[in-house]
Amino acid sequence: MLRIAGICICLLAAADANAQTPSPDLAAAAQKQAEVRITDDAGREFEGRLLRADDKIFTVTTPDGDIPFSFERISTIYRRGDSLRNGLIIGLTVGSVVGVLASLGNTTCAAGTYGPCMMTSRASIIGSSIATWTALSVGIDALKRGWTRIYPPRRPRSAALPVQP
Repeated sequence: MLRIAGICICLLAAADANAQTPSPDLAAAAQKQAEVRITDDAGREFEGRLLRADDKIFTVTTPDGDIPFSFERISTIYRRGDSLRNGLIIGLTVGSVVGVLASLGNTTCAAGTYGPCMMTSRASIIGSSIATWTALSVGIDALKRGWTRIYPPRRPRSAALPVQP
């Protein structure tokens, strides 16, 4: 019985310690005073700069002034800016497909003759296609600044399947 009580106390203390610290993304956004978009539990949206964040309350500067928010009343927080990962993936995929399709068949790869391309010519066609499409799609992705969710933090993906009792 004493062992079970000790385990319960340790679990409660660990849960309380975890609740006292904001997520690392939220703390970094507060340190940089990042631009954020907040949606509360009523569905209202607020935009402004994140001034500070502690364990229960964070403050955002809006055109209406500084507004304190409680984490209990917030459904999501997004910070301005996203990665260029989507543009990179799209560029690599489209560039690979277009490059392979462009290098297939009979073309005029060598000095004005019509015939099949050599392997080095095909590789250069595919490589230049990948480079062009990747640069184009990453450039487009960089021009459009998106939003990244920082609260609630995303759960890491697990390879394990949930077990039903």
